[in-house]
Amino acid sequence: MSAERTANDALERRFEPHRAKLFAIAYRMLGTRADADDLVHECFLRWLTAHASERAERIDNEGAWLSTVMVRLCLDHQKSARVRREQYVGPWLPEPLPTSDEDDPSEKTALAESVSTAFLLMLESLSPVERAVLLLHDVFEYEHDEVAAMLDRSVESCRQSLHRARTRLEQRKPRFAPSKAEHMAVLQAFLQAISTGDVDGLVATFSADAQVLSDSDGKATAALKPVFGPDRCARLLVGLAKKGGADATLRLCELNGWPAIVLEHEGRVQSTFSIETDGTRVFTVHIVRNPEKLARL
Repeated sequence: MSAERTANDALERRFEPHRAKLFAIAYRMLGTRADADDLVHECFLRWLTAHASERAERIDNEGAWLSTVMVRLCLDHQKSARVRREQYVGPWLPEPLPTSDEDDPSEKTALAESVSTAFLLMLESLSPVERAVLLLHDVFEYEHDEVAAMLDRSVESCRQSLHRARTRLEQRKPRFAPSKAEHMAVLQAFLQAISTGDVDGLVATFSADAQVLSDSDGKATAALKPVFGPDRCARLLVGLAKKGGADATLRLCELNGWPAIVLEHEGRVQSTFSIETDGTRVFTVHIVRNPEKLARL
């Protein structure tokens, strides 16, 4: 084995403990698993390059260095991502992310909320810099001076960005159930009604201002605009379940930190359903039908 290969293997072993956190940053910044994976790989390549010569830069804090590279990669990537988003057919939703209670314990964040579909959609209302500052400080618990260094901005500028981000989000704060058990109880009633085609039962699970958002990018049958109202939402969901066919199955799983539903047919995932609930009523249903976002499930 060459000396270069040995050195690269050693660097990869040092990189691995940081991989989960780097992915977590990228996924929350971008909302897509594929892009997050790509940027983690790019971050690793830059890690190798930084150590490639005898005059390699000195890295005193590897975790902070890697997080800085990742955040800057995400900010650059968002420029092209926003252009693609403007061309998206129908509502855009984050790519479903399987999670579990056994996820990386080193991530000291409230995972179920910070990675939820509702929270990620809320972040879409922020500028890229505001989003980065909020995530780095409030979710990943970096200090103001560390965030400023990562973004190459003054501490005061970052404080102002954080204040603006918090103010905007306070106006549209998502609703969460007090616990996963209470979320699950609502979801099971929701699933039972869909499975049996019980429109009235499904209507009873909704709040008066219920809505359904469907993400397909025109690649699968789906509503291209939000659907509002308990009755319309219920009929849409029951109809979608029936279109899955007699062999279609609905199963519970965990996506983006909360219990959710997956619709499968002949072993292939056709849709995912995640709900926003306060533990009593369903406010929003997020349906992902875009096959490109379901391929990894």
